[in-house]
Amino acid sequence: VSTQSTWDLKMLFRLARWSSSSNSDGREIKTREHIPIAIIGNNPKVPELISKYALDKYLCPTYFANEEEMMKPANFKAALIVKSDATQIGNFINSHRKLRWMHSTMSGVDKILCDTLVNSKIDLTNARGAFSYPLAEYVLQGILYFAKNIPYFQEQKQNRTWAPIEVGYASNSNVGIIGYGDIGHRTAKLLKRSINSTTICCCDEISELPKGFSDSCDKLYSANGYKKVLRKSDYVVGILPQTRRTSGYFDLDKFKLMKKTAVFINIGRGATMVEKDLVIALKEGIIRGAVLDVYPEEPLPSTSELFGLKNVLMTHHCADKTSDYWER
Repeated sequence: VSTQSTWDLKMLFRLARWSSSSNSDGREIKTREHIPIAIIGNNPKVPELISKYALDKYLCPTYFANEEEMMKPANFKAALIVKSDATQIGNFINSHRKLRWMHSTMSGVDKILCDTLVNSKIDLTNARGAFSYPLAEYVLQGILYFAKNIPYFQEQKQNRTWAPIEVGYASNSNVGIIGYGDIGHRTAKLLKRSINSTTICCCDEISELPKGFSDSCDKLYSANGYKKVLRKSDYVVGILPQTRRTSGYFDLDKFKLMKKTAVFINIGRGATMVEKDLVIALKEGIIRGAVLDVYPEEPLPSTSELFGLKNVLMTHHCADKTSDYWER
């Protein structure tokens, strides 16, 4: 699977064939054919944006009323995945043997990966980078939330009491980023510019980082250096994708490596943390608090103990859902 970062017109041109015709002077005119593309999953914004950006000059999109209609064999060369799952994608590929390119509107592709796709010659691209800045802002507000002791003031407001206390600084804090990629890069740059944080980052393969990424963090470790990152950080930001290796990555042992004053922020995948271990860490004071936008099970069941913890800031997997989400 070839993962690229943009839905690129160059990819469209690779798929399009030239057709020839003659003008009134007898001169040959070459034009590119419209590319038949399947739209998997419905969202009213998609046809609106295809029209707005004149992509219908190159595309001939097909929308489906139901899954049965989607699986009827056709000559699609490309597919835009708006919403789907691994089973549906596997069945779709088996029904459309001429597919050469699939693009996911999500940055994470774990929910659509299947053996059929992995073992095919289809190029897979994603929306990496499209949601990085809103998520970087989310990390900043999570840091400020705890640095300025907002949980305490929220409690006083609920109790209708007036009890001033000292608050801390967000500036010059050590921020660890586990899973340093495009989102981590944008986060490190924003934190350096706004609160002069020292960023300590950890990624799988340093040599595979895009040019300039290693310059945005103060210290960069490979995956094996995670202990150093966890021990030094005032705030630990999880931005891990969901894979077999990262499932349950943030467990009790990882939380015990963090400072007692540390705050855990997860904007990667919910399955990368063990919820019951996090609850123990929060209740027993192993770490100070948590900022969570993602969870192992979504929607989060109302029975989850996380709802009852005062030292947790919770949002509902919507930290990047800004008004221009589909535009991006």
